[in-house]
Amino acid sequence: MTSSYPSDKNTVNLHPPIAAYIITAILGGTLALAAIRLFPTKFIPQDIYENPQKIASTDTNSKSQVMQLSQGEHNFIVTAINKVAPAVVKIDSDRTLKIPIPPIFNDPSFEGFFGNGKSVEIPQFHYNGEGSGIVISRDGVILTNAHIVNGAGNIKVTLKDGSEFSGTLLGIDQESDLATVKINANNLTTASFGKSQDLQLGDWVISIGNPLGREQMVSVGIVSSLKYSNAATLSQKLQWIQTDAVINKANSGGALINQNGQLIGINTIVKSNRETIGLVIPIEKFFAAKDKLVDSESIAQS
Repeated sequence: MTSSYPSDKNTVNLHPPIAAYIITAILGGTLALAAIRLFPTKFIPQDIYENPQKIASTDTNSKSQVMQLSQGEHNFIVTAINKVAPAVVKIDSDRTLKIPIPPIFNDPSFEGFFGNGKSVEIPQFHYNGEGSGIVISRDGVILTNAHIVNGAGNIKVTLKDGSEFSGTLLGIDQESDLATVKINANNLTTASFGKSQDLQLGDWVISIGNPLGREQMVSVGIVSSLKYSNAATLSQKLQWIQTDAVINKANSGGALINQNGQLIGINTIVKSNRETIGLVIPIEKFFAAKDKLVDSESIAQS
């Protein structure tokens, strides 16, 4: 009887042996490894080939990939801070506040109330203030806020390296809330001046100071306004730089710098209404009041 099925001899084999797959895979992998070994830059990006630490890593909390900085590489914030940090100092001031006695208490008829022969003593209160400042000359001139040192009996300046100096009030301009203090030191690191007038809305800025007597603290933000003013609380002649960089309490007198590490303003106040904002005196105000603040021609605007 003739079979209705084709004979085994005429059937096409559509399933080659598994061994053939294995041999093909081994040969392909060997050739690929040989090609990479002989011509590495053709298959691996040159910057990663030369610096294997600079590789992409996946964030476990997101699907985005972040390029890690190679060892010894820093962002622009670190570079800018390193330029100005040695020039930022801590300032402690000691004030004695006296409360005036009404003239009527000097009348002899009041002596009986305070004992025979005793006069009325004027009440005194001691107030310790803290703030920051910036070294602007190698011979020890420091720029700060007037409200930090005005009326202070004693001023102590602490440099970044921990060195302490007694300071004297050199000059003051109440209208701009700027003052200068002099310490007996030489060869100090100074801040480099920039120009706040070159700023644009949205530019990066960095705040650095010594809030509450602590070590230097840094915050980063952008320029929110270039001409902030509030006639109810501030001088109408002064237009402030507003930034969302955090200006901590007692950070007055600290530095606001640009991306290049240049001094562009003096941190001054934090105004809290519905939100907390940082206000900064433009560095140009210092040069406008320079005659009241310093007697050195060596301090020049860049």
